[in-house]
Amino acid sequence: MKADKPFFEQTFLVKYLKHKVESRELLKFLCTEWEKTRNEGLFLILLGYSWLFTENAYLDDVFRFYNEKVYEKELLFELLKYGENNMKKSVKFWLLAGYIYSTTGYYFWGDLEDSQEKIEENGEKIISEMYMKYPEHFTIGYFYGMIHGFESMYRRYDKKKFQEIVCGLFPSKAEIDVYFRENRQKAELLFFGKDDRDSDDWSWDLCGN
Repeated sequence: MKADKPFFEQTFLVKYLKHKVESRELLKFLCTEWEKTRNEGLFLILLGYSWLFTENAYLDDVFRFYNEKVYEKELLFELLKYGENNMKKSVKFWLLAGYIYSTTGYYFWGDLEDSQEKIEENGEKIISEMYMKYPEHFTIGYFYGMIHGFESMYRRYDKKKFQEIVCGLFPSKAEIDVYFRENRQKAELLFFGKDDRDSDDWSWDLCGN
């Protein structure tokens, strides 16, 4: 996995996300396509979008989220379980799974034996151990930075170079790419200070999108 290549396979994003469909329809479509191909790139996109859309389901009705079967949540859990059993050597899967566990452990309340805190700690541990082993790897460092801060990366890269690499990792207008780019933008404002843009407006994008 090279840092100069997009994290999510762009050909799949262009092919499947150009259709303007609702979130659940998109998940079902992506799931059907992945079941046909079992392609890892498509799996990562499906996992990423199932996680993003699970937030919508959570915010729409918290009581229902924890007490009834919710498609987005059930799909997310199934994909994580599949990945843990079948993608043990996939760096990208573990980065994404570790980030999901560490930032949204509350999704799993009542479904896993561990507490929310333990789930989030395990997610952080997954990424931290990868970072300790490969501290020079930009993509791993970026996921580590989204949880623990980018200070160590900013000491190795100037602002322009850092932006260029991140824009290469998450280059498109697809929601999943935009989400991970925004983590970088917010962190830069905190670390480098106020930009010449409005710091309260997170819609600006230095990647040209």
